[in-house]
Amino acid sequence: MFIVYNLIYIFVLPLLILKDFFRKDHGGIRLISKRFGLGLSEQKHTHIWLHGVSLGEIKTLIPVANSFLQKNERILLSSTTNTGISKINKLFGENPNVEIIPFPYDFQSIHNKIIKSFRVKKIILFESEFWPNLLSQKNDEVKIVSFNTIISDNTFSRYKFFKSFIKEALSTIDMFFVQSLDAASKLKNFGLSNVKVLGNIKIYKETYEANQSDYQRIKNKISDCSKCIFTAGSTHNNEEEFIISSLPENNELLLFIAPRHPERFISVERLLEKQKFKWSKFSEIEKVTDEKIILFDEVGTLFELYMNSNFAVVGGSIKYKKGHNFLEPIFAGTSVITGANLENYLEIKSLFCDTGVIETFTSESELRGLVNLYIDQKVRERRLIVQKTEIDKFGGKYKQIIQELHEI
Repeated sequence: MFIVYNLIYIFVLPLLILKDFFRKDHGGIRLISKRFGLGLSEQKHTHIWLHGVSLGEIKTLIPVANSFLQKNERILLSSTTNTGISKINKLFGENPNVEIIPFPYDFQSIHNKIIKSFRVKKIILFESEFWPNLLSQKNDEVKIVSFNTIISDNTFSRYKFFKSFIKEALSTIDMFFVQSLDAASKLKNFGLSNVKVLGNIKIYKETYEANQSDYQRIKNKISDCSKCIFTAGSTHNNEEEFIISSLPENNELLLFIAPRHPERFISVERLLEKQKFKWSKFSEIEKVTDEKIILFDEVGTLFELYMNSNFAVVGGSIKYKKGHNFLEPIFAGTSVITGANLENYLEIKSLFCDTGVIETFTSESELRGLVNLYIDQKVRERRLIVQKTEIDKFGGKYKQIIQELHEI
């Protein structure tokens, strides 16, 4: 089955290379050569390799990386996306104990070269990053940990079609620290017993850290605005139109739209140009004035925008089905609502959404009703107290989780 996988991967590789070549900011030949593992030099010190796909995962891994750095460990950090790499460079680009690479193409020879060059002794893969050729490089000197593991129902259904192959690949992982009993049960279906339920790391306040300069810069732009600021964060295709159509006729409401992927800024601009509302791009204004909608065309500062908002809706849960981290605004001090499609967050959905702590919607009329409700300051404040109180009930285990990672 590994042969079949590699043949398929080789077949799609030209498309991956083309995509990397035309990437903005970090694309081109330089990125492609790095993803092939070219230009690596032998390191004197051992490293712990932490990998997360995109910006959200990287932000969650940053405190984990810092915990290892505090113990004088050397870190290798990788991400698949431009936004993830940009965040790593911003925070660790000048740190001599941190090496930064884009996640390589999935070939055994490339992974082997990286592991040898950086003398990797531990690999920590976030959520569901199971790359067969990386996992196949497991040896007695390298520990592999799957951290905050999640397996959606759709992914599990696909895995069952290739049960023997998946079992062989995942059996190289030394420990799975999973989000839920459901994820543990799915892994045990493949005969894996090295599974421990630690909960979703995103439920702990230690995962979130604000950049005060970004917070203040955003605050300065909206300081003269007396409107109720409603932020739609991490939105996907067709979700912006859904949210705009749900807006009530209220001149005291200002909507910030923060698309999940920066490459969609242009398409959202085109959508806004067709609307009757006055709108502006955040990057092009010195101060918010009488706009109804602001396109938040920044990357990596959504948390700081939430801190400056009165309430928020988290996208990826309206037209997109998997959902995004709907707890983030609460940790930023902002009450939150979310769409009901939360395939990747079923465990915390049952804790917070199904119990009514965080309200959800499925239709434009339901969202409009919630927006009308949350415009009232007293309603927002009461709801935020409830949301914070419920989250605090699940605190206190973060240090234990980090300690478990260190001990593997």
